[in-house]
Amino acid sequence: GNSNNATQATAASQPKIVSAGALVTGGLDFEAPFDVLETSVVPPNAATLIGVANFDVSGSTQLIVGARDSSNQRSYLGQLNSNVSVLGNASGTLTGGSISAGADFLLFGVHDVDKRLLSTNGTVVSNTSGEASNNTTQGYSIGGLNNAGTNDNFVNGKVAEVIIYNSDQSDKRRAIEESIAGHHG
Repeated sequence: GNSNNATQATAASQPKIVSAGALVTGGLDFEAPFDVLETSVVPPNAATLIGVANFDVSGSTQLIVGARDSSNQRSYLGQLNSNVSVLGNASGTLTGGSISAGADFLLFGVHDVDKRLLSTNGTVVSNTSGEASNNTTQGYSIGGLNNAGTNDNFVNGKVAEVIIYNSDQSDKRRAIEESIAGHHG
């Protein structure tokens, strides 16, 4: 009802909700290199990105949610190929907590004017100054990065939850993380 829909018109690029006749548990099952959901939600200048996932593989950059335009303005959340969490925005990237293949994890990232924060599994792993995203041309993709209109950095695993706020929610981080962790176990 709020027009914040994620879609994928190409059947071969849709994440699975059913596998071998059984409902997939633990989230939507994304298979790299093609599965991605696209949105028209353009990253706001101030954003809080939250993702719950479980990757099947390690050693590759996999972004739960992300957008980047041709001038390198960006907003994304996920894992780098070094198996650490990452938050990207116009100031660059923040990295931190370790992510292991086959393990559920919760990421919480904020970028705003003079603030960048990244939390992995309830622990703040990086908190520094920076600048807001200011991505005005590309909508977020879920399960990858909308890289100036072409998707890449695909997830190979499950994404259980993605939340995007158009504001800095760092003051509510602990309560939000506790609520999400309580729901997903």
